[in-house]
Order: sequence, then structure tokens, then C-alpha cells
Amino acid sequence: MPKDNPTNSVRPDWPAVGYEEHPWHIEDTFSLSNSKRATMRGPYKAAVPARISALTPDLSSSTIAACEDAATAIARFDATYAVVNPPLASVLLRTESVASSQIENLSASAKQLALAELGAAKSQNAQLVYANVKAMRAAVELAENLDGPAIIEMQRVLLQESNPRIVGAWRSQQVWIGSSALSPHTALFVPPHHARIQELIDDLALFMRRTDLPQIAQIAIAHAQFETIHPFEDGNGRTGRAIVQAMLRASGLADQSTVPLSAGILGRQSEYFAALDKFHDGNVQPIIDVFVNATFAAIANGKALNDQLEQLLGGWQSVLKARRDSTAHRLLALLPSLPVVNIPALVQMLDVTDMTAMAAVDKLVEVGALRASSQSSRNRTWQSDAVLEALDEFAARSLRKRI
Repeated sequence: MPKDNPTNSVRPDWPAVGYEEHPWHIEDTFSLSNSKRATMRGPYKAAVPARISALTPDLSSSTIAACEDAATAIARFDATYAVVNPPLASVLLRTESVASSQIENLSASAKQLALAELGAAKSQNAQLVYANVKAMRAAVELAENLDGPAIIEMQRVLLQESNPRIVGAWRSQQVWIGSSALSPHTALFVPPHHARIQELIDDLALFMRRTDLPQIAQIAIAHAQFETIHPFEDGNGRTGRAIVQAMLRASGLADQSTVPLSAGILGRQSEYFAALDKFHDGNVQPIIDVFVNATFAAIANGKALNDQLEQLLGGWQSVLKARRDSTAHRLLALLPSLPVVNIPALVQMLDVTDMTAMAAVDKLVEVGALRASSQSSRNRTWQSDAVLEALDEFAARSLRKRI
């Protein structure tokens, strides 16, 4: 195991990342000029993050108050909206997954994501975003035991179909961010050597389980530390934001729903990435500020989406001529989380026959809640244009800095 660089600087509020040298060999087979090869020769420096499990950030009273306000807002949103409208929890999990993917420049429309869930999407991006939905679900399910194996499982769910070669374990080689793909020498940031990952993750798990810190500050710092460790070859950003949701669930702030914090971050991406850089210098304030601001933006956006969906469903319910306990009403309640449907999916989800599912679809077509989007007898689908539009509008609002 390499030793920490004794020059690892420590600031009064939080330890900065230190650095240590490792040897590097550039293959002679690469066709490079002598001057270019010279920039890639010799030792490189990899980050040595501090162990944080027993550290407490020195936060101002105003920062602590802001974190408490954000935590209260999350708990109130969860109790008010998710409890009254349980289907919203499923909708918010999808919107969070979409936003987290978009931070990594992976975008998909609400329709393409819905088709991906039915196994009918032609868009590769939509399939990758739907994998993130499944990773978010796994994160929430694993919230009570948030440790190294749980984090590995989240990344496995995320990438098992698109890149199965790199799932199931921490990375076994050096990675770096930016610059040449051949050498880490001029990289923007070089995460820790892979030999350090297990002990750093074990330390992070201890920090995440603490109960003596302002919750939003703890979540923000844990996220920044995870991204600094960068334990996987791919999927670190999306896995890291899934961990945020797991921590919100474990903390008791979001018992019922997924608060779309990534949607709040989308409108301030430059601040988010700059805050992660400043964390490396020993400054935790910027990343905490990003999470506090993202919380209020996400909640405002989530409320707007809920109100829009409630208005749509209320209008259709008022004209739908069927008993309240009918399959048609049950299907109507599903539309926010399943805006594109087919008969096989409805048979499974509603536990009804093909004929009953088709009759329910016909009733929703009559009131304008659904329309046929595919006439193929083999893969026939119906979609709710108004719900899809509401979901896409949520995504568009997320890109604005102020909601």
C-alpha cells in the first residue's frame, strides 16, 4: 500500500486532498511525437483523500440553519405529497433518474423512457436512462445497509446491460478525468490509486452512518467524497447521486418518495462541478450550498409537477363513466408513472385478463386520457400525451437555475 504524502495539507475547516507519486509507462507502440511522449513519461500524482469518518466540518450558524431548513422542506414535501398521492413517488424516482443521467449528458424524452420500461425503446440513451431508474430503485432498497457491497450492487444494476465487464467490483486500474486517454499526467483530476479504494469506501460508509451531523451537509460531503474516490471505471456520477437518495431514505427525511435533487442540480451544473473541485482543496461550503439550493429548486419543481398531474387526473376522473374501483380508474391512476402502455404490461400490473385490460384502455381513449400510438397488432401501444408533456416540462424547468 502506498504511503500518504506527508505534505497532505489540512485546512482549519476540512482536510484538502493530498497527492502521491506512482510510476507510469507509456507503450512504445503508440505513435507519438517525442515532445508529446515526454509529457507522458515518468511518475504521475494520484489523489490521497483524507479519512473523514471521524471528522466534523466547522460550519457557520447560517449554514447549519440553511441545512435544517432544507431538511425540513424535504420531510414536509415527502409527508404532504407522497403520502397523499402515492403514485407520485414512482414518478419522482423516474424524474430524478432522468435528471441524474442528464448531468452525464444522457438525455431521453419521457416517451422514450416509458418505451424503455416496456422493452420497446429504440433509443440507446433511453435504455441507459432506464438503467439509472433501476439503480435508483436499488439504492432506495439498500438504504438501511449502505456499505461497500451495497454501492457495488447499485453500479451493477446501472451498467450490467450496457457494460457488464466493469461491474461487480471496484476498479482495478488507475483512472483520470480529462486530458489524454493515454496518460494521467495532464489530467484535470486523478482519483486515488485503486489500491486505496476499499479502505476509503469503508471509511466513507462509517461517515454516512453518523447521526450527529446536519443531514444535508452530511449528504453533500459524502457525495463529494464518493466522487473524489471515484471507485468505478464508469458510472461514478450516477451511482453517487443514487447514494444521495439512499441517504435521504436512511435518514428518515424521505420515507415515501425520491426527492429529485438531481433536477435541482441541473440548473446549476457549473456550480456543482466547481464545488466538487473546491472540495478537493478542503472547502466544503460550496458543495453544501449547491445541495441546499438544489433542494428548494427540486421541491418547487416537484410540487409544480404534482399539481399539473393532479389537475389532469381530476379532469379525466370527472368524465370517466366507470365505478371508482374499476380497472379503468386503476389504469388512470397509473398513467403518471406509466404514460405509455401496452396490453401485456397492463395484464401483469393490474392482474386482469387481456379483454379487461383492453376495455379499460378503450374507456381512457374515450375521455382523451390515452390515444393509440402504434397500430401494430403485435406491439400495439397507447400513450397519454398530456402526461408525457407534463413530464417533459418538468425536465425543461430543471434546466433553469430558478424555478
